[in-house]
Amino acid sequence: RPFSTKEAKTITEKLFDFLATWAAHGKPLSSSFKIEKNQFIVICIDEEKELASGCSIDALGKLMREIDEEYQLGLFDRMKASYVEDGAVKTLKLQEFKSKIRSGELSKDIQVFDFSKNTYLEFLSNFLLPFDKSWASSIQ
Repeated sequence: RPFSTKEAKTITEKLFDFLATWAAHGKPLSSSFKIEKNQFIVICIDEEKELASGCSIDALGKLMREIDEEYQLGLFDRMKASYVEDGAVKTLKLQEFKSKIRSGELSKDIQVFDFSKNTYLEFLSNFLLPFDKSWASSIQ
């Protein structure tokens, strides 16, 4: 769901504070974040400067779980599909999404979000794809 203005402000502040001191084995991580479409949190690390460690990733996970719990966002529910239909971002439970695609109730003239991106370049070019070029095109 989209963040309220107050939620976006508080989440932004929490992320700024966290990333300002985020480190791996005592070495600062060069990182940034973006709130995309007012409901997706994207965090990037410049791994050419320093790699994240297991402990640093755990610390980020802890913060994200706190944000998720505080605002009841469902950030860790991987059984959802998010897409853009008629200019609006929508999210359905994965089974409902598949069912609506198969029945034709949901047009294939949509764009689908892909949350599996590992680099910022992949995020920029492939985070939102037309249905026929997305993971969802394999739904039978």
